[in-house]
Amino acid sequence: EASNEELKSSNEELLSMNEELQSANEELETSKEDVQAANDALLQSNNDLENLLAGTNIATLFLDERNRIKSFTPAIARFYPIIAADIGRNIADFTSRAMSMPPFPLRPNLANSNLGEAEILMPDGQIFLRRIIPYRTHEGHFDGLVVTFIDISELRRSEGRFQTLANLVPSITWMASENGDIFYLNSRWFEYTGATQVESYYKKWFDFVHPDDVDEMRKTWGSLAESATDLHAEFRLRRADDTYRWFLASGVATRDSSGEIIQWFGICTDIEEQKAEVDLLKESGEGLRTIVETIPQFIWRTDADGSADYCSESFVHFLASRKESVLGWGWTEFIHHDDRAHVQEVWSEARQRQDKVNVTFRIVVKKELIWVRSEGNPYFNMQGQLVKYYGTWTNITQEVMAEQARKEALDLYQLENSKFEALFADAPSAMALFKGSDLIVEKANIRFQDLLGPRLKVGQPYFGPFKERAETPHARMMQSVFTSGQPYFEKEAAFTLTEDSKFLEQQCFLDIAYQRVNDPEGNAYGLFVHANDVTDQVRARLSVIESEKRFRLLADAMPQIVFTADGEGNINYFNSRWEEFTGYTYEQTKNWGWGPVLHPDDLQRTIDTWTN
Repeated sequence: EASNEELKSSNEELLSMNEELQSANEELETSKEDVQAANDALLQSNNDLENLLAGTNIATLFLDERNRIKSFTPAIARFYPIIAADIGRNIADFTSRAMSMPPFPLRPNLANSNLGEAEILMPDGQIFLRRIIPYRTHEGHFDGLVVTFIDISELRRSEGRFQTLANLVPSITWMASENGDIFYLNSRWFEYTGATQVESYYKKWFDFVHPDDVDEMRKTWGSLAESATDLHAEFRLRRADDTYRWFLASGVATRDSSGEIIQWFGICTDIEEQKAEVDLLKESGEGLRTIVETIPQFIWRTDADGSADYCSESFVHFLASRKESVLGWGWTEFIHHDDRAHVQEVWSEARQRQDKVNVTFRIVVKKELIWVRSEGNPYFNMQGQLVKYYGTWTNITQEVMAEQARKEALDLYQLENSKFEALFADAPSAMALFKGSDLIVEKANIRFQDLLGPRLKVGQPYFGPFKERAETPHARMMQSVFTSGQPYFEKEAAFTLTEDSKFLEQQCFLDIAYQRVNDPEGNAYGLFVHANDVTDQVRARLSVIESEKRFRLLADAMPQIVFTADGEGNINYFNSRWEEFTGYTYEQTKNWGWGPVLHPDDLQRTIDTWTN
């Protein structure tokens, strides 16, 4: 009985254990289904991730901790010749298709989530940004690198266009963060200040602001982050030469969708001249009045018809009258009666053309005749209608008198010049004017042309057709006179003329003079040549000398003493017989020195006879 009970109890335990095994089996089936579902979900996620990476067309490279290839996207082929069979190989085994590729880090600093960025230039000119970040497991352990290549070519081109445009702007262009830290300045800033980038960015540019303006600018700049309006501020900025000029800073903020400031764009415009003009306008009350009353012109204003409604006090004083006598049409009463019709005609034509007025006429002030030039410009309203004329009177009496004197002087000059030209042309001497160091023949009278012959050409160099004379002493002397300005004179200079000269003989003698001619500023202009033909005189003198030689030869051949004397009784010649007979030389006894030769008893009688 007891055994039966034990068997029954064991059977119940077996049944219970069977139920538990059946329940465990059902749980295992459920877990299997869950694992399968998780595997399917993981596979789907992997497929989605691969399609996402391939769809973005971003070159991505997955490396393990030793820089061996774990995975990559198809776009990586632009940078490395990698295929699926290369998984597991070190990336250093492959040659990059880029112009240059920085090496990959081997033991990166995991504290830095961004292990480095570098710009990569491709042979086709495209620019990519290589970004490396650590690959971490879900526990946060380092398990390699993720390398992406992002195309930034268009971004760089846009930046280049922006940089070019910004540098073309004549003003200083800047960009700042939301709190006012400058991070961009165009080239105008560096040209103006002479500063470096280190000296200019962030808040360092305040060092170039005028000490009297820097506190206000810091206050204005410090409120940019909370500013609800655009920036407008005037301040003085130091130039590279340590001078200060006024600038207007204008800035506009860009904001996100919530209205928060992202960054600032602005320019700084040089307003030094405008500030000076504003200051001048502030002082222009009495200053302008002083200018109007002190300038040498007399100011007036008329209606469109010419009726004066304003004139300066100096205008009234000039006419020695009262303002009420000048305004309206009163000013016309001062015009000389012979000029009034002409002035009215010019005014009428100017109003019809709606153009400037410019007329010269005479006025009579206290019986004094004064020449005046009146000039006026039309003024139009917003509708383009002529409403006023603004102009001046200028006393030109001195100019008119000077012009009259100039005309008289010109007439006198022309008269004298015609006389000179006639004298030059008809002078019995040969005269010529050569221009410049090349001695261009500017003018030559008939006598000079006859002397040199037809080869002499006006407008051509003097020595051009006479190359045989270019190296003669006289040619060198002409150049010397032109250079030094020292005149040269020579009497009875011997010249050999050309065969085509109109002179009868080729050998002639000239009294010649070379004189430099200067322009009104005192600079060398040319050379004046004056030549007087003295050939006949020279030949006559030479003939006399020759006759005298023949006479003396004849006298020396005679046995008697022969002498000659001038009209005053001065002995001027003894033949050789005198010295042979007396023992005295001619030099000892010439003129009246022959007395000692005579016997004392005969001396006085001979002197008296010779004197008579």
